[in-house]
Amino acid sequence: MRTLHVFRFVGLAALLIASISGSSVQAQLSDITQPGDPIVASSTMSPGSEGVANAIDDQPTKYLNFDKLNTGFTVTPKVGLSVVQCLTLTSANDAPERDPASYLLEGSYDGTNFTQIASNSVPLFTNRFEKIVLPFDPPNNTPYLIYRLTFPTVANAAAANSMQISEVELLGFLAPTDVTQPGDPIVASSTMSPGSEGVANAIDNQPTKYLNFDK
Repeated sequence: MRTLHVFRFVGLAALLIASISGSSVQAQLSDITQPGDPIVASSTMSPGSEGVANAIDDQPTKYLNFDKLNTGFTVTPKVGLSVVQCLTLTSANDAPERDPASYLLEGSYDGTNFTQIASNSVPLFTNRFEKIVLPFDPPNNTPYLIYRLTFPTVANAAAANSMQISEVELLGFLAPTDVTQPGDPIVASSTMSPGSEGVANAIDNQPTKYLNFDK
């Protein structure tokens, strides 16, 4: 049987403008997770072939969890600090009663303390292997290192014996970072600096200073 792939966009377009620390950054959003990123399920209640790694493997597999309610995962993207502004969910191959009906996304720097990024209901999927896009309102502009995604409810809890999802994408962009490092080759505009306040101080990541008498 031919696999059906349907893409349905819910809400805003997936091209968003973020503002970080007062600086506007326009970015094309992309999935900041990759197959093989460290990912931990909310519990071990999954069949061996339908474990949590399937949620970010970019394949038509599925993650199933028999806990049914408040299931999900915590993922640490290897790309590092990122700003997530959108979520996509792809329904699994069968049993629509198991589809997530709501979500909660949180971010963290240490894996212990989490801050809510977004939460909302999930529209009913109309097809199997259908992708829906869920932008956040209000938009998230805060970068995080670790993300926890929870599905508090499913489409039909009375009929479902589990939660299942084929694929999850966290759409965002890498947070702006300093491209300079202490020790990078650097040349002052002139030699008019005291010996202890030379130009290397400008990129040494220390509370030193670069002073130039040319003013």
